[in-house]
Amino acid sequence: MRRIELSSVKDCGVIFTHGNSVILSGKNPWLFRKDGSFVAKYKQIRNAYDMVFLPGNIVVMDGLADQSYHFISLDTGELLWSCIKKGKRDFFPRKFAVSDDGKIVYYVYSIKRILYVDRLILSERNCSTYSIPLPMGTDSLGATAHCYCDANGCLCMFQTFLLPQKDENEKSYFFQGILQWHPDDPISTWKHHWTVPSGIGSTFRSCSCNDEYVLLDNLKVCSLKNGKIFDLLENQQNMPPVFGGCRVQAYDDKKKLLTVQFSYSGSNMIVDCSQKKIVSHYVPSSRSHIGGCLINDEFWMGSDDGIVKRPFPHMDALPIKL
Repeated sequence: MRRIELSSVKDCGVIFTHGNSVILSGKNPWLFRKDGSFVAKYKQIRNAYDMVFLPGNIVVMDGLADQSYHFISLDTGELLWSCIKKGKRDFFPRKFAVSDDGKIVYYVYSIKRILYVDRLILSERNCSTYSIPLPMGTDSLGATAHCYCDANGCLCMFQTFLLPQKDENEKSYFFQGILQWHPDDPISTWKHHWTVPSGIGSTFRSCSCNDEYVLLDNLKVCSLKNGKIFDLLENQQNMPPVFGGCRVQAYDDKKKLLTVQFSYSGSNMIVDCSQKKIVSHYVPSSRSHIGGCLINDEFWMGSDDGIVKRPFPHMDALPIKL
């Protein structure tokens, strides 16, 4: 019988880690331990590129190609529950959020310009679907860049859309805000909102957010309390011109290390948020193996030859967007 090792996984596109477990996901997800020992492969789950972790060492996956949600025990590798989702969905957004107590999972998506959320409860093996009405005076659905659950149990979604011009001489503006919704209250409201002039590009595109800060995709951070913006790379020396296009891959709260990926190059960059500078950068072997993950003192990435382990810290040449 063929021994399954990290070199056996030839199609890994994204990598996630939680506790002592590592999930390698390509056509199917594979579960390994950090020491490289194999646990399970899930052939019934296809293209699981989005997932979140729950208390009790449980992972929830969105099987993009098999149209189902999957709850898996990382301790045993057992598939605990699969929930089939029906109907075609728009490609964006597809975002997970988890309640503060870890008991409820939300999944935000859209169908024909209508915003929906699936509310999943593992203990009840229940999935409820809601449409989220926009607040009064909001004419259309914007782009949902990120979502999270706040301490009050509300689902919060960062929205951006272009305000219609009243005439051709009027300047265009983006309306942005954090939309909040609760399943017990059918009316959604704006928790925060503001407008910014159009034409300033990625400076105001959200990458991630919470109740205090909005991380922008050019690695600047906006405080929701005072509106001030600071640079997450303010102590970085000799920084080449990088004009946005980052998305969050992972964040280590203990080490204050943020892993982001450049959308136009696929390379992965690790930022030390306490020192406010880049500590590592990795160029993928191909566009099909762009996802990577920091595991202990190594950065794991997929390749045609299986999983490769790069040293940490390490600096490949930084990408430049012209």
